[in-house]
Amino acid sequence: AFFINYYLSQKLDVSLYGEFSLLFGFLAIVSSVTLMGQATALTSVFFSDEKNGYKNIVKELNHSYKLMGYAYISVGFSLYIYWYFFDTKYSMALFILFCFALLFATAKIFFTSLVTLFDEYKKYFLLTFIMGVLSIIIIILYPSLEGFLYGVVVSGIVAMLFGVKLYLMNKQESIGDKVYKKKELISLGWIA
Repeated sequence: AFFINYYLSQKLDVSLYGEFSLLFGFLAIVSSVTLMGQATALTSVFFSDEKNGYKNIVKELNHSYKLMGYAYISVGFSLYIYWYFFDTKYSMALFILFCFALLFATAKIFFTSLVTLFDEYKKYFLLTFIMGVLSIIIIILYPSLEGFLYGVVVSGIVAMLFGVKLYLMNKQESIGDKVYKKKELISLGWIA
């Protein structure tokens, strides 16, 4: 993030760099809202299920995906209403790209958390290195707001691939007793 900020501060004019900074901060805040604390809840659920086996983790992950999906749709709809009625500066294409970046920024945080759960620290460092290098390459090739958003999308896809691969490799079938409900997952996410 530091290199991308520095690089864009040198390549963009002051006004466009200010827009990038606002977009960067807004994306960070809104992705936290759409995440709904599920990366943290995932940690609690995972270690709870580890004690009882991993039979219910798929149901709990599906609950988390649904919660994040509902939040994403709500935020996306709210942003669309704002864009449609109040914002005439940005094109529909940039708005759609921002929505994709928001989706993949949320996924990046969630699946990076999933990678850390399996104590695969070498793979975690490899993942962060790959995401960083890809983001830097995209910013160098496209030093713009769009380039930044493309970098977020690509790094989100990489995190999803790593997370899903590690989950499938480490998936264990066993008997578990507790299945966390949606309300419990929301509580676990927002408390932590």
